[in-house]
Amino acid sequence: MTSEGRVAFDVSADRRLALAFLWVNVGSALKQFCRLLGIAQGSSPFPGPIRMRGRLCYQPPDTLSARVLWNTCAIDATPLVTLLVDLRRALTESR
Repeated sequence: MTSEGRVAFDVSADRRLALAFLWVNVGSALKQFCRLLGIAQGSSPFPGPIRMRGRLCYQPPDTLSARVLWNTCAIDATPLVTLLVDLRRALTESR
């Protein structure tokens, strides 16, 4: 995504909608993970993706901010991926 640049991203409604769908799924999975572990709502270790899910789920698709989606994917995704890989490793090793 980032190799093609921000301008290409901004003009592609399909790409923005696909990434919004991806983040809705990520946020939903993390929210469900917290529920399964009994983590109280509001004390999740993943507040950003869960809030992003809420924003994307409950607003009309034509109001999605290309800037917010770009920043979320290009900047925020890398630390989240690292965290999730570490979490998966820890869960796998604890079995």
